[in-house]
Amino acid sequence: MKLRFPFLFAALGAWLALAPAGALHAQTATTPDNTDKTDSVQASPAAEPVAPSTPASVPAPAPAPVPEPVPAPAPVAQPAPSAAPVWIDRGQVTIFGDNVTIREDERASEVTAYGGNVNVLGRVEGKVVAWGGNVKIEGHAGSVTAVGGNLSLGPKAEVAGAVALVGGHVNNPHRVPLRSNPLELAHHLPAPPDILSWLGDTLLHLRLLSPHVAWPWYVFGVCILFYLLLAAVFRRGVNACAESLEERPGTTLATALALLPLLPLFTLLLICTVIGIALLPFLAVALLFAAVFGKAAVLAFLGRSLLRASGFGESAGQAWLTVLIGAVLMAVLYCVPWLGLLLWALTGWIGLGMVVATILEKRRREKAAAAAVAQASRAAAQPVAAATPGSVAPAVAAAPLPASVSSAPVVTAAVAGPDLMDFPTTASAPAAAPAAAPAGAAVPPPPAPPLPPPLATPAAPATAEATLPRAEFGVRLAALLIDLVLVGAVGGVSMAFAILPFPLLFGCYVFAFWLWRGTTIGGIVFNLKVARLDGRPVDAATAAVRTLVAFLSVIPAGLGFLWCLWDDERQTWHDKVAGTVVVRVPKATPLV
Repeated sequence: MKLRFPFLFAALGAWLALAPAGALHAQTATTPDNTDKTDSVQASPAAEPVAPSTPASVPAPAPAPVPEPVPAPAPVAQPAPSAAPVWIDRGQVTIFGDNVTIREDERASEVTAYGGNVNVLGRVEGKVVAWGGNVKIEGHAGSVTAVGGNLSLGPKAEVAGAVALVGGHVNNPHRVPLRSNPLELAHHLPAPPDILSWLGDTLLHLRLLSPHVAWPWYVFGVCILFYLLLAAVFRRGVNACAESLEERPGTTLATALALLPLLPLFTLLLICTVIGIALLPFLAVALLFAAVFGKAAVLAFLGRSLLRASGFGESAGQAWLTVLIGAVLMAVLYCVPWLGLLLWALTGWIGLGMVVATILEKRRREKAAAAAVAQASRAAAQPVAAATPGSVAPAVAAAPLPASVSSAPVVTAAVAGPDLMDFPTTASAPAAAPAAAPAGAAVPPPPAPPLPPPLATPAAPATAEATLPRAEFGVRLAALLIDLVLVGAVGGVSMAFAILPFPLLFGCYVFAFWLWRGTTIGGIVFNLKVARLDGRPVDAATAAVRTLVAFLSVIPAGLGFLWCLWDDERQTWHDKVAGTVVVRVPKATPLV
């Protein structure tokens, strides 16, 4: 059949052929994100059968994603029954100058720390003691004692016994129950932050006392009480030191200035001698006591000055009152910035100079008094020696006459007078007549018998040495230091220490010099000499005994040498055993 409209049918066929492709292209352009969500949509359109659709057909929706399978929860493992903890036993722990930590796996019977902190994380069955440190409990403790420290309790802390603190506090922020109430003694004492605040104020303002920190005032009050005790017990000594600064201010201040280089030099000499190291503790104690005593003397000087300026000079002799007044004045001055710390240092050093100057002045007066007594004794002996020739006549007249003239009648006639010469005499009268005749005029005394020579003439120089002034401890110590340095230098250079130890070498040195010249090289420098009390020279036995006992004097911390400080004759132990004294000879006396 012949188509009347061929072009119409051709156009319809072309439309039917292109309609599916256009619909697919429209779906791809409108939903571009569906291809990114799942891999199933990214499949090629040619792989899926496309049903013929009409222009009005709607494309099928994309398939929904399949949810991933959720894994089953793993079974929870039940905790195994806890076994007994394994402890590391440390026993009894004692530490000096360091901290102590008991770890969580450690156990101790007792813990004691001197000068350190204690930290308990594990278990302490007995007591925990800290001297000068803090205690922190995070575990178990039997009892806690802290002196000069605080106690801190953690959330797991257990304290089975008592809690006692001296100068500290209990820090319990977690309300840990305690078996008993804590005992806190002197809790007003400073804690470490207070000390740090006082130190900062002292360094910043250069003053000793601060109005904002309370505990230095307690320490100052204790010091004042001690000064008052010294003033009450040693009233004369405190007043003497105060008078030394009043009467001789130049000498006292010069002595204080001289101590600045002399004390370090003297300490260095003691250290260099090695043996002198044993004297350092005694020197430190002596200087400390002298400084404290001098501080009390300075306070007394200030109090005396204020009393006299106020018109109450009659009360200046009461040492405790003057010390109290001076303490009040110094308390005010110690609070002045830039002046308090300087005054504290100056008064301490001036007080030490006052004590030393007073001691030297006392020794000088004792020497002057001894010299005056000796001069008076020599002056009193001169008139007696001048009267000795005139006193010979009575002694000679009372002497027995010779046998030829000793008959009673002759003596009676010679003494009675001329009226008795008319009586007859005995046969001895003619022999006595020549002597009796001149007796009427003048009877010459018979010749005096010769006097025996004095027995003590050879020992006179030695006796004079024993009466010389005694050597002081300071001079003897200086001479000893020279001898120690000399022997040590010679022994080190000559390698004598390889054969003899130093004590034996030094003993041989002093024995030889005491036997030879009665002194050593150090004694020659300071004009010292060893003299026997009986006036005889020093022999080998005396030198040996003195040398051996000198070593015994060193054993009790040098007490045998220090004995001369309070002995009347300035004798040490070896002086007393050997019967000797150390004297100061005149400078013109040769010792070599």
